[in-house]
Order: sequence, then structure tokens, then C-alpha cells
Amino acid sequence: MRRAGALAFFAVNIATGLVFNVPAVFEIARPALPELQVGWLDGGPRLSLLDNLRMEQHREQAAWLRTIDQNVEARPLSLEALGRVTDFGNRVFRVEPAAMRPSN
Repeated sequence: MRRAGALAFFAVNIATGLVFNVPAVFEIARPALPELQVGWLDGGPRLSLLDNLRMEQHREQAAWLRTIDQNVEARPLSLEALGRVTDFGNRVFRVEPAAMRPSN
């Protein structure tokens, strides 16, 4: 009995961990999740107790960012015009301003 309880606990733990931390699994399980919403914020949106990590706002924001990523062309920024550039890797740079020329 003790072993069965431990196995059941482990199975529920793995299942809930996957559902609430992997977006694809959450979308599959979403129709089966009950709508437990609370209205703690006066005049604010109703909040769900079960999908707080995958709120509608988060899904909308992710879709918006995907759209931008697909439709906006990224152009590299030329830092050399600003001074001496040191590349530290992983898109991290140090720019040392060019020496100021004396004005005549």
C-alpha cells in the first residue's frame, strides 16, 4: 500500500509538472482543466487558479513576439562608428568611445 501511494504521488507529480511547465502539453490538457477563476482584483480581470503560468496574456504575448520574429528583419547594428569595439561573445560588446578630436 505504501509503495502504491508513493508511485501514485510520483505519477501525479510528473503529470502536473509537465502540464504546467511545458506549453505544448498544457495546450493538450487545457480542455480537461476546470475553469476555476477568482475575481480578487476589484475591476480587474478574472484570474484562473490552475493556469497562472500560462495565462491568456502570456499566450497572447508569445504569439505577438512570434509574429514580430517572423515578419521583422533584424539588421545588425554597426558599433564601429561609436568607437573601439571588443566582442565578449554571446552578443555582448564593450564600446570604448573614440578619442575626441580637438575642434579648431
